[in-house]
Amino acid sequence: MHENVHAVINGGLIISQPKKLCLADYESLHDDVTNPIEIVDPVIKSLLSDAKLVGSVNGLVCFCLRNYDVILMNPSTRKWITLPVEPHELRRKFFNHDFGVLKGGFGYDPVSDDYKFVKLRMSDNPFGKIIVTVYSARTNSWKHIRNARLSRNVYLKDEWGMFAGGALYWKARDFGKKSERGKGSEIIVGFDLGLGQFRAVASDSNCWSLRDFGGYLYTLDNSKSRVDVFQRNYHSAENPWSTAFSIMGRNVFGVNGVRPLMYSESLGEVLILVDCKRPVWYHLESERVKKVRLNRIRRLITSDAEFYTESLFQFPKDREPQNLLHEISGTKQQQKKRETTAEVANSKRKKRLN
Repeated sequence: MHENVHAVINGGLIISQPKKLCLADYESLHDDVTNPIEIVDPVIKSLLSDAKLVGSVNGLVCFCLRNYDVILMNPSTRKWITLPVEPHELRRKFFNHDFGVLKGGFGYDPVSDDYKFVKLRMSDNPFGKIIVTVYSARTNSWKHIRNARLSRNVYLKDEWGMFAGGALYWKARDFGKKSERGKGSEIIVGFDLGLGQFRAVASDSNCWSLRDFGGYLYTLDNSKSRVDVFQRNYHSAENPWSTAFSIMGRNVFGVNGVRPLMYSESLGEVLILVDCKRPVWYHLESERVKKVRLNRIRRLITSDAEFYTESLFQFPKDREPQNLLHEISGTKQQQKKRETTAEVANSKRKKRLN
């Protein structure tokens, strides 16, 4: 494991399933039975009934609806907003019939201290032709990135980019390069949120899937007996990837998707989501597995949950956020803990303003 890896425990798990949205804090994930707190606000439940959980970055959680409208939520303050509609000129370009493939991603630009949502509309013939629009939370507006270009013959495979280190990343295929299977070379493509530019990333040809957690980018290499997890080295051109850990006994997890979510406080365990099964804590040294029993939650797929961190981020003043503080069900003890956390956050914010 890398020395610069650290656990983020001031947060919890947000779980999104049809007609149900729940929160489970970090501490409760170690209980014999975890009782997630369900958000019962009728408006947000209706909006998110068929929404896609895109990702979680620095305390904000992003959802995308079927019509590609976007919702940002801060679980710590119980506030959420819908992103403004793009100007007509941008929407007309974005929904041009020549660009039929939608991609996107949510991330954070550390240079400008700004949350950003990226929309990509790609042409499937020829490859490489693309329209990029970016929403900025700081300016509460959309911008067309005119000089964003993909290399010719490159096609992004993943629908949603993985965020790490100030950029969004997609698995991609370069049809201009030969591979053993003759279907183009597997590559990783990043989009720098600060520069607004695409860049190719060296990758292992055996990369099974691309994941992000704890602020880092990881690739998973699948074999018959284990899953090897490799971490991206941002400061090493000679060794861009190094082994973070391995998940042994693949037969325990099955053949479906495996997604690491976070390290434990001691860094000795990893919380893992396994498709169509319960989340588990995997002990890296003993290789033991402990199931996380989520009460009133059916089995998850790897896209059903994200780990979020606590944040006092306030949405732009000209976008009046909705409040979920009094629209959460659960045990009285859990409700009191959540309300106290929100009161402390509001108190600190008022002090800063004064």
